[in-house]
Amino acid sequence: MRRAPDRSPATDRGAALLIAVAALALVALLGAALLANAQAEVRRAERLVDRTEGDQLIEIAVAEAWAEIVAGATREFTDSGTATGGRWSLVATPGDERWTVRIDARTDDDRIAGQIIVSREPLSPYTLVVNDAKTGPLSGLVEGRVGIRGEATFAGRSLGDVQELIGPSAQCNGCSNPIEVEPTDIAIAPPELPKAPCPAVDGAITGKLAGGYDYICASPRSIVITGEVAADGQVTLSFGADVELVLEGAVVNVGGSPADFFIRTDSRSDAAVTARKSEFHGILTGSDGGLRTDGLRWEGTIAVGTLRSADGSELTGRWSDDLVALGFGGWRITEWRTTRP
Repeated sequence: MRRAPDRSPATDRGAALLIAVAALALVALLGAALLANAQAEVRRAERLVDRTEGDQLIEIAVAEAWAEIVAGATREFTDSGTATGGRWSLVATPGDERWTVRIDARTDDDRIAGQIIVSREPLSPYTLVVNDAKTGPLSGLVEGRVGIRGEATFAGRSLGDVQELIGPSAQCNGCSNPIEVEPTDIAIAPPELPKAPCPAVDGAITGKLAGGYDYICASPRSIVITGEVAADGQVTLSFGADVELVLEGAVVNVGGSPADFFIRTDSRSDAAVTARKSEFHGILTGSDGGLRTDGLRWEGTIAVGTLRSADGSELTGRWSDDLVALGFGGWRITEWRTTRP
């Protein structure tokens, strides 16, 4: 029988060396792969942090622009700032009932371009909201917007320093800037306040009213607000279904915030609100009986069924910025998009 040739020690050492080299190469390859993977994970984590910081910069810029707009900005403005991770800048441009805000945010490795559209609620705020309006010659004007359905006849000087919003079926005589649309109603709800008896004395309300109350005036048939009437806080005057309200030479809440003085008449009532040579700073919601006026100046919002103005009367009014803050025609974001160049 033939014997297998003996392996020399040198041959065994060579084989072992080859195996060791192959193992080391494999370990090196695995190590390189693990290192590359770890480095990729670190880069992904850094990009994630970078993008998160970039998104936060955009949100900071949006918040800054929003604060300026709801505070009553009326012309183009710019802003910029720094925060953790980078810096931002914006340009806000007003348009017809909307703002366009363009934002640029930059981190060390990322850039984000953003744009938001901030729009006012459609067709509001209104200074005056009526179903029908008919006036005699006017000596005053309204700074704001007028929402009208039905008959709309403004004789004499135009009613509206900004523009009038007239229903498609309405006739608008004396309007310099009519826009024929279907005006939307505004939801005007008085604040929830503790109930209190009507402060009328012999059918008249005058003087200083304690704030923080909703005064319920159910009788007598006619209640007159006269002289200087003010409140040391927020008040509501609520009039019953058949109670006529008369502002007779009244100066109501003048110098105060219109949002703090709310007059509400029963919507089911045909009793009218009548104003003669009076000033009113507040919110007035009238019954179907509407508003009859022979000289009225106001700041705030008036929503009535009808408006009838005596010949030669003064009808001057403007809407108030603080009503916008309450949500009457408030701003809202209608579009928001971001892109990474």
